[in-house]
Amino acid sequence: MHGVIRFLDTPDFPASAPDDYPKIIKSGIDEEGQHPDSPPVTGTSGIATLIHHLGRPQLFEPLFDFNKAEEFDLLVRTDDEFFDDVYVRRRGREVEIGFIDHEERWAQHGVRYRIEPEPEGSPYRYGKWTPLSTSDLGEPWGGSETWVRAQGAAIAKAIWWNHIFDMPRVDVSWSDMTDEEQKDVDEWLKEREEKMREKAEAGRKQWKELEKEHGANAFKVEEARVMKKYYEGRMACRADCGEQNPTLVCPECKMARYCSEKCMEDDRKYHEVYCGTEDPIPEEYTKTAEAQA
Repeated sequence: MHGVIRFLDTPDFPASAPDDYPKIIKSGIDEEGQHPDSPPVTGTSGIATLIHHLGRPQLFEPLFDFNKAEEFDLLVRTDDEFFDDVYVRRRGREVEIGFIDHEERWAQHGVRYRIEPEPEGSPYRYGKWTPLSTSDLGEPWGGSETWVRAQGAAIAKAIWWNHIFDMPRVDVSWSDMTDEEQKDVDEWLKEREEKMREKAEAGRKQWKELEKEHGANAFKVEEARVMKKYYEGRMACRADCGEQNPTLVCPECKMARYCSEKCMEDDRKYHEVYCGTEDPIPEEYTKTAEAQA
């Protein structure tokens, strides 16, 4: 099953906006890759999604509106040997996003964009990001448009898969911040860091309890939990509307599930590409779902 990117639909970030406009990804980044007809994953939407999940919508305007602030900087420190830090740096209409490695080298890799001003009367609040260039491993900035876009998509996927938005340490600032804005941001950063560290500690405690209860089988128990979640995802409404116990099934493959005829129709062009090719869901999971319905 390949992922179909779907977006949240908000007044500032409409899901129907063209590809290079910032949008908030709701679902669809899949380990098996993207459906050939899926909207593309873009670095632009990866950054919008990062800020959305950070839980601070007040950051949207100073980043995406170059008339609000001349400069904007966001840095998420992962404090993890496996994950690089992520940064966003805007100067005027020029934006650079990317990774900082453990030797504090920026743009490992990085992607640069230019924010285009929206014409008067545009239905979009924020302008599109035109991909310009990319750099990796200290190489000069450049690259074909295809490669630049792919590098931006890689950043978005890393933010999603590595849950960069759950990392405790975040630094953010922009030019001409008022004293009140600075105070509000400082208080939010402090409260958020405490909350994220508590969440991480709860996760570690849960794992220790799992090890204590199951010993050497703890990994198998956790693997079973992950697989259960995976199959629950496959049994949810395929149109990603949020319904977890849909009652309709595709009449041809009897595999894809939907909560309504509308969702089935909305997903048709995506599902028909793979209809009948998916591996069956183990009976133990389907029985559990039927019992919960």
